[in-house]
Amino acid sequence: MEKSTIKQLKLSLVATLFVLVLITISLTSATYAWFTFGAVTNIEPLSSTISKGDISLLIANQKDGQYKRTTPLILTKPTKRLAPISTVDLQNFYYAVGQDSENRFVVFQKDNDPDSILMHGTVYLTCKFGDADVYFHREGLSFGKSPQVLCALRLGLHITLANGKQSWHIFDLSSLAHGNVISHLNVPQNHTVVSGIDKEQNAIFVPDPAVDINAFMSNGPVDELTGGRQKLCSILRDEIATVEYWLYLEGCDEHCENAVQDDELHLQLGFAGVKIPRKEE
Repeated sequence: MEKSTIKQLKLSLVATLFVLVLITISLTSATYAWFTFGAVTNIEPLSSTISKGDISLLIANQKDGQYKRTTPLILTKPTKRLAPISTVDLQNFYYAVGQDSENRFVVFQKDNDPDSILMHGTVYLTCKFGDADVYFHREGLSFGKSPQVLCALRLGLHITLANGKQSWHIFDLSSLAHGNVISHLNVPQNHTVVSGIDKEQNAIFVPDPAVDINAFMSNGPVDELTGGRQKLCSILRDEIATVEYWLYLEGCDEHCENAVQDDELHLQLGFAGVKIPRKEE
């Protein structure tokens, strides 16, 4: 291919694109912190973002699928409800079954089918024409408007690169919330989650590993995106990164109260790619 043709091809693509994965959920009333919702609806992207560089970040819901700017979310298992559940590693999930004399949850059981009460799926990212650091895109993120729900939710990511390198992330979304929320300590110690259970079914509590999602946001105006304080990963040109995601209610969180019920929840994930300059640049 002639160099001029290659240059025209690059210019014909958006310089650096953020990827939107969109899903809408309507929540209805139920018992304590249990949700039910209707069919998943995939929404077209609301906007596009251009940034410095000449790369294109694309997404697909199958590794050998067609990579585009957007893709529908395909959940591992059709989810009928969100319910309080606790994890430290996104691999083992536990739910409360017993309280102590102070009405704090101390007895837990392992959930062998967590996908039925959380949102779990996988998408794939690739980068064209160059290497990129990957971040969340603030304008592409939405988890609804309810501050109570935002404070109770957790977003987990497991990213696997082509070379086998893996990273695990659990994000606290409370910094995105604006408004009053109800707090109540429902486990013996705040800022803890369940890592396992002992022989008496008592929970083993460990510090909550969730980190503030704001640290992983891209920055700057839409035409000059720059990297945030921390990146999700770095993707080499034409590499495919596997991004497994979980969205769930952290049952040990002090904000996981009855107030999370009866809210409409709109979920939207956005990723931004920021070009990694080559040494000669």
